[in-house]
Amino acid sequence: MSRAEISEAEIIELKREVRELKQLFEHFQQSVGEQLLNRFFMPLLQSGIKVDKQLDVPETIDPLRIDNIDFTKFKTEIKK
Repeated sequence: MSRAEISEAEIIELKREVRELKQLFEHFQQSVGEQLLNRFFMPLLQSGIKVDKQLDVPETIDPLRIDNIDFTKFKTEIKK
């Protein structure tokens, strides 16, 4: 009987410890997420990304893209 009571007390203690660990881990995740946002992503977004002019690729027109086709050339008149 006493072993069962001791085991029950240990289980209650383990549950409490698991609950505390979950809370600590949630706090850790939130802290790391905020630090990543504030120290890495926000400065990156605020400063913008600048590409060296030498790395600029000239824009080419792909004649096969539908948005590059001049449909006015294909205009036909409807006869009545």
